[in-house]
Amino acid sequence: VVDEWYLTAYEPILDPLGQPVGALYVGLLEAPFLGLKQRASLLLLGLLALGCGCGYLLAHYLARRVAQPIIELEDSARRLAAGERDVPLPETADDEIGHLTSSFRSMTIALQSNEEERNRLNRSLERKVIERTSELEAKSLELMRTQQELLRAEKLAAIGELASGVAHEINNPAAIIRGNIELLLAQLPPDHPAR
Repeated sequence: VVDEWYLTAYEPILDPLGQPVGALYVGLLEAPFLGLKQRASLLLLGLLALGCGCGYLLAHYLARRVAQPIIELEDSARRLAAGERDVPLPETADDEIGHLTSSFRSMTIALQSNEEERNRLNRSLERKVIERTSELEAKSLELMRTQQELLRAEKLAAIGELASGVAHEINNPAAIIRGNIELLLAQLPPDHPAR
């Protein structure tokens, strides 16, 4: 109307018989409603921004609260894989992460137990190797002594065989000489000068 915008509504006016007798016209300036609409939109936008900010902060807090034990557990796993054995595990509540940490703690204890058992077995094996090595060295020395004695016995046997051969070679002509001397002595009288 003229240069202003209005919000209007029309409603028929009926008589008792239901016949229209007129119309009710109501009109309000649109500007106050537009201002109210704009303020409401800004208010809703502000509430939306505030809700998003609070939601982000809450989500960030909850994510860090949930993720922090997992990050600590990951760090502990990395340190354990690197060779550390006394790795502290994060303390958590009785939730899924707590169950995971408890399982990880059990695994760490089992690994430590297995490593201690392996170290104990290694030490026992090293002791046995040292014992067996010393026994082997003693047997080796005894074998060397036996070989030397056997070599000495073989040398003595060879010398004895040589002596036997030489004695045999000397005994044959000596036996002939002796036999002839005995024959000569038997033929010579006891007072003969050649005797």
